[in-house]
Amino acid sequence: MGPNESRYLRNTDCPYGCTLSLPFVIRAVLPAQPLILLGEAQALSDLHRLQAAIAKADNDTVTAELHLCTALAVAWQQGAKLHELRAAIDLAGLWRNQGKTTEAIALLQPFHDSFAEGDCPEDQAAARELLAELAT
Repeated sequence: MGPNESRYLRNTDCPYGCTLSLPFVIRAVLPAQPLILLGEAQALSDLHRLQAAIAKADNDTVTAELHLCTALAVAWQQGAKLHELRAAIDLAGLWRNQGKTTEAIALLQPFHDSFAEGDCPEDQAAARELLAELAT
């Protein structure tokens, strides 16, 4: 394995195709005390997306993927569809850059399709643009 390839085995139980299972990610990331009490729960997924962007800028795709899978898991656990879409866009983009086109499409398409036309137009446009790139 190269330095930027995932060291984790693919878990087929993960509905998003991440290299870590959702229960593992949720246990590892979420503290025992709910963040809702602190008013920070809504930002947790975005914080992981930001950490992924920093890791990606440092060419650490393993850490970037871990943070994006975590962002996706947190958004899924919270039922935050918009945050799921944003994390899926970022993760699909990372996978595109790694040549994982099939996995990227399989991840992003269901999230894109789950939004009604006109809901979150900027995010839908970003997802649509990435899907078009992946299809070529």
